[in-house]
Amino acid sequence: YFCQVTMIHGDEGQYLRVTQSLIRDGDIDLANNLDSSTTGEFHVTEFGLAKAPGSPPGKVHSVHPIGLSVLLVPAYWLRLQLWANPRLSCALFMCLLSAATAAATFVWLSRLGISLAAALLAVSVLTLTAPFFLYSNQLYPEIPALLIALITLSCMAHWLGSKGTYRSMGRWETAQLGLLAFLEWILPFLHPRYLPLAALLLALLLPQCWFSAAPRRNLFSVLA
Repeated sequence: YFCQVTMIHGDEGQYLRVTQSLIRDGDIDLANNLDSSTTGEFHVTEFGLAKAPGSPPGKVHSVHPIGLSVLLVPAYWLRLQLWANPRLSCALFMCLLSAATAAATFVWLSRLGISLAAALLAVSVLTLTAPFFLYSNQLYPEIPALLIALITLSCMAHWLGSKGTYRSMGRWETAQLGLLAFLEWILPFLHPRYLPLAALLLALLLPQCWFSAAPRRNLFSVLA
């Protein structure tokens, strides 16, 4: 109900257009996904098109990056099958990511050595303020990007204190570092403006690789 009372607006419909094209056609060409009968699947009114100036002849590409559109594919497809309401399912999926972001914030603060009470208070303030609570269901790349950053910071929290030092991540350290690096590489696909953030987070993984028991293997995992 919380998601139904708000209509998608701004760039949200542009992202869902690409998601719909990926499911229907397996591509990002929107040329055959622009009529009202098609957009009515996820929107209640017609809306404009943000066409990329560099679209190939005879094709229509969105000016927006495809990362969020790809991320929304499972939610869009699942609820298209079950509820015939992909807009609602995508909004609920974003709410789920927002909840995970709040949880990751609590984990990160706790691993920094902040008391549990103070960490809980900080997260409560975060989740109840207007920018986060009221807009947590909207289809924009900020929440997924923030979640990726917080997951990385939580895993690397032992480097961030005043006495930062190496701490083993356990038996599966190489796999975990590779997975974290993969998450950082997703950031530029969510939006090019996250490229500096991705570079900083990747740089944070390098000392973990260098001081580990298998530095070459871990570095290879991150670079691969």
